[in-house]
Order: sequence, then C-alpha cells, then structure tokens
Amino acid sequence: MAYLCSKDGVSFHAMQQPGVLSQAVTTAAMQGLDVIHGCGLVHGDIKPNNFRLAMKPDGSQVHLVITDLGNCCAAGSGEP
Repeated sequence: MAYLCSKDGVSFHAMQQPGVLSQAVTTAAMQGLDVIHGCGLVHGDIKPNNFRLAMKPDGSQVHLVITDLGNCCAAGSGEP
C-alpha cells in the first residue's frame, strides 16, 4: 500500500531542488494525464490539489497519483 503524502504538487516544490522536483512532477503529471486520455477519458478537474505524491512505506520510491476523478467523463461526450 502506498502512503499518500499530504503535500500537493505546488507546496512540494518548496522543498530542496525545486527546479528538479518541479520538472519531475510536471513530467509525471503529463504522463498520467496521457494515460487517462488514452483510455478515452477526460479528468475534468485539473488543479494542484488533485495531484499527490505517494511513497512506499520505506520511502524508497515516490510517484505521482492523480486523484479526484469524480468529474471524469468520456472524451467528446460534451459532459462538464
């Protein structure tokens, strides 16, 4: 089970090496959205608080998780 950090993408940038972290977080976010779009879906509520950093309990690996898919809809459906 992954631990979801309480830091969102924006506040995490304030940590050490913000340039390197912001590039990694942005790249991971774009890759995640590409997967969602590849499934024919649109997230519908993109904002910093819907991106979370998750880590293994031992802290050995961190990855980005896209949350709050409540407004998700099929691409081209015309739904908000």
